[in-house]
Amino acid sequence: METSNETGLTAARILHRLLAEVRPDGAEPLPPGGLADWGLTSLALTRLWAGVRREFGIDLPPARLAAATLDELTATVATGTAGTAGTAPRPAGAAGADEREPFPVTDLQQAYLVAKGSDLGGEAVGCHLYREFAVPDLDPGRLRRAWQDLIDHHGMLRAVVDDDGLQHIRPRADDWQLPVHGPGGAEDRHTVRARLSHRCYRPGAWPLFAIEVTRTGTGPDIVHLSLDTLITDGHGYAVLLQQWHQRYHHPEQPLPAAGPSVAELVPALLAERGSDAHRADLAYWADELAELPAGPGLVAPVPAAAPAGGCRERRPLDAELPADQWRALTARAVRLGVSPTALVLAVFAEALDRRAPQRRTALVVTTSSRPYLAAETPHLVGPFTSTAVLVLEREADETLDEQAAAVHARLGEHLRHGLVSGIEALREQRTGRPAPAVVFTGLLDVGPPPGVAGGFGAAIEYGVSQTTDVALDHQMWEQDGALRYRWDIDPTRFAPGAVETAFAAFGNALAGACAEPAGNPRPSRALQEAYMVARTAAGDGPAEGCQCYQSFEVDALDLEALADALRRLVDGHAVLRATFAADEVTVRQQGPEQWRIPVIEAGDPAAHPALRALIRDEMTNRPFPLGSWPLLDLRVTRDDSGFSVVHCAFDLLVADGLSIHRLYRDLWRLYADPAARPAPAGPDPAPASPAAEQARYWRERLAELPAGPELGPPGGPARAGRGRTRLAGRIDGYRRLARRAAEYGLHPDDLLLAALTRAVSSHTEQPCALPVVLWPKTAEAARPGEHSFMTWVTAAPAEMPLTAAAREYRRVLDADLAEGGTGGLGEMRRQVLRGGDAAHPVVYTALVDLTDRPLPAGVRQGEWLTSTPAAPWTASPSPRATNCATAGTSSRPTSRPASPSGCSPSSRTACGCSPTTPPGPAPPPAGSRRRNGTPCCTPGTRPPSRCPTTALCTCCSSVGPRAPPRPWPCAGATAP
Repeated sequence: METSNETGLTAARILHRLLAEVRPDGAEPLPPGGLADWGLTSLALTRLWAGVRREFGIDLPPARLAAATLDELTATVATGTAGTAGTAPRPAGAAGADEREPFPVTDLQQAYLVAKGSDLGGEAVGCHLYREFAVPDLDPGRLRRAWQDLIDHHGMLRAVVDDDGLQHIRPRADDWQLPVHGPGGAEDRHTVRARLSHRCYRPGAWPLFAIEVTRTGTGPDIVHLSLDTLITDGHGYAVLLQQWHQRYHHPEQPLPAAGPSVAELVPALLAERGSDAHRADLAYWADELAELPAGPGLVAPVPAAAPAGGCRERRPLDAELPADQWRALTARAVRLGVSPTALVLAVFAEALDRRAPQRRTALVVTTSSRPYLAAETPHLVGPFTSTAVLVLEREADETLDEQAAAVHARLGEHLRHGLVSGIEALREQRTGRPAPAVVFTGLLDVGPPPGVAGGFGAAIEYGVSQTTDVALDHQMWEQDGALRYRWDIDPTRFAPGAVETAFAAFGNALAGACAEPAGNPRPSRALQEAYMVARTAAGDGPAEGCQCYQSFEVDALDLEALADALRRLVDGHAVLRATFAADEVTVRQQGPEQWRIPVIEAGDPAAHPALRALIRDEMTNRPFPLGSWPLLDLRVTRDDSGFSVVHCAFDLLVADGLSIHRLYRDLWRLYADPAARPAPAGPDPAPASPAAEQARYWRERLAELPAGPELGPPGGPARAGRGRTRLAGRIDGYRRLARRAAEYGLHPDDLLLAALTRAVSSHTEQPCALPVVLWPKTAEAARPGEHSFMTWVTAAPAEMPLTAAAREYRRVLDADLAEGGTGGLGEMRRQVLRGGDAAHPVVYTALVDLTDRPLPAGVRQGEWLTSTPAAPWTASPSPRATNCATAGTSSRPTSRPASPSGCSPSSRTACGCSPTTPPGPAPPPAGSRRRNGTPCCTPGTRPPSRCPTTALCTCCSSVGPRAPPRPWPCAGATAP
């Protein structure tokens, strides 16, 4: 019987062996620190977990293993303090199995076989990979001999998989062909690609691969490889590409031993069915998938019909994250204590969520059964891919770091319950629901060094894959130190431009995640807080945000120049590098080194207007998720004539309306001048008066403010949705209007405000007020940034001349501006939280004058539109300073959240929401005095000639026999 010392020594020897099996060759024998510091990948930790479970019968989750030192781990396994695992893990395999005898298929192989059934009317492809790689001075005969050596070495290249769920390995392969197509022949590279890239192999067929060569005559020749994944996983595919390359260049070198036969290992993997551990994993998945949500919302739920015996065409989207950025992203993952795969997956999920936000979504993650195999199988080619269903839950204000931590933890739990595949788990649910149509395949921990890029993999120039009824398959791998990624997409499952936009957003967010914060977080401003409340108040419904959309028609668009101009714009302005959480703002040190701008092809020029409208409506009405970055969006639509439209959207969280329109103009200035740089924003203006005085001013100013105008019949139903309609008009005599306004000491802005107020107040008999958004000149040097000034005006009576009303509004606005700060939003919020209410659905935004910022030649301003949460009307003069426009038609909501944690009435007022509000206190009786001592006038008489500037002077006027007295602002002088 062993003593305690002997037990500890035995445990240490076993652990050293297990660690040697999972660590890369040449690693330091015993580095200091915990296992997390040893450079173990998530796959290595999972394999170590399986080994500890097998050798010691205890269950130590990979996360706990990563946190332990070698001494701590030795003590734990020697004393058995972690608790028993229930059963030993799967056996390594039954030695001596005859691979010529039939053996069962895995769950995933079975799923592929079912998909290939010709009587189901679906895609008959199962899963197929196609790659093209370039080989200089190619010798087709030597290439064929090298592949034949692999056929002889790896049994699965000789496998036949029948539709009865059994497979066997032939002792020898039949003859097979490697066609070579010469330059100028009947088939070139593209025709061979069209024939092989979507090939469907039938059950029972051999071979399950095809190889052809295209001679280019002008450079390296192209090798075409088609492969059915019934015979191998991603790890084995990497082995084949590396060993094929090795055998082609060095046929004299022996191939490494493959290890146990697949015919031995697959039955061993399936032997756990019915065990206690398998039943425990089934119970885990039953609970995990009990309320399985739908897949990502950007995917159409019903696929188009597939061609008989074939599959829908897939299209690849390829990109890479450069090596320096990938190192930075990996370092961030290490600091967060998560795997790089989890961090990338979190960015991926966020990019899809931006396109179709939903709080809970599900996607399929490919996993591997290789951690359960014997250690001597790294060079084995076999079908050891498995799957897990990953349910993602995203709160409205969750940051990327928080989401990555949640993904990492959930993936770790799923790997611990890998005795049940995602296919089996879904089958056991018995709901009949298909698996989610989005698949995330991470190849960071697979294959022999240097991973999937080894051998011929480093020369791949084109690739695409198809999996039955999968709409989007994300794949990623390391190559030359960079992160390469590809999306294989089914275009029929997406709205026009949806997946291209999501792919670009993923690349930009991935690059942005590499940058470090520029400093400590800062608090958000009052209006920004109001915008954020609307995004967290939707619950399970669609979130609401505030965007400013603008389009530009561009002759001979230079996409690279536009992307570079956007890069310089973002690097030049900190507000464009900001991320907004629920209670703080963080700013990145710099933006991505290269921006990706999606190009959406319209095809026929006659179809371009409809596509433009689709993109406009989406970019205007779909908010940016809180906590995500970037908060800007650029897309290009282009038709076959070469005509291009650039669509831009900025979130109003980052800057006020004036700043955003100037940013648009600055973007085009940078586009026209590659050497130009944006002028940095200056410091924030100093407050004009102490905070306590401002609060006192606004408390009195808002005490008797009436609600906004009713926009429909009382009690009428609210219109569902967030659609916006722009009603635009043009003032041809604008300069004459400006001169006329100046004669009365007014600005055109004053007359526009008066005209809008007159128009909307004429539809209600009740007193009403309109919020007004101003651009204080004191903040001019601090732009771009959020420097909006929010105030209100009470509608003048209909009988007051328009110029008199405009003069009164200007007096009130000037008095408010003199107090400094950001206006009365903060005090409005406090009043509402004390039990008040507010409803101001019509908002006037001050004039934006861009006459000193012309667009460059060849660029013309197109449509523009703004969106604020449930704001029925937003009136804002055009940024050309020559038009007056109103935007929005959605009606006011019928209910609002009951608690301040939702979209509070005060914040709804700021961001344009429209909670119901009582009209305010009744007007004072004639002859009474207000709190500030101002006398009220007699009904039907004119107001006093002068009013104090510390509060709105409210007087009384009878407006009809059935209407109650209404308050109205005093005119400072007799109207002309």
